[in-house]
Amino acid sequence: RNTPQDVLVNIEFEFDGAAAAESDDLPQAVDYAALSECITTLVKDSHFFLLEKLASEILKLVMADDRVQSASVMVQKPAAIPAAESVSVTASESRR
Repeated sequence: RNTPQDVLVNIEFEFDGAAAAESDDLPQAVDYAALSECITTLVKDSHFFLLEKLASEILKLVMADDRVQSASVMVQKPAAIPAAESVSVTASESRR
């Protein structure tokens, strides 16, 4: 476990994107390129043993944007066990 392992991260989030869709203006939207950079830094700089902890920390980053109403983060570890293609954990949160 001292060797870094590959993980894949999938994120789904809901927010009211009507203003962004109307204006085609990035500041009106959730900047997922910037979010991706934050997540990449977190993953590279972290030393979590559990996928659950990593998913939870990524979820906090996503939910830090008050416009995000709900989010789901799936963290997947390819080839974690011999009999499976991958193992994944999903963390979700909603403001509703």
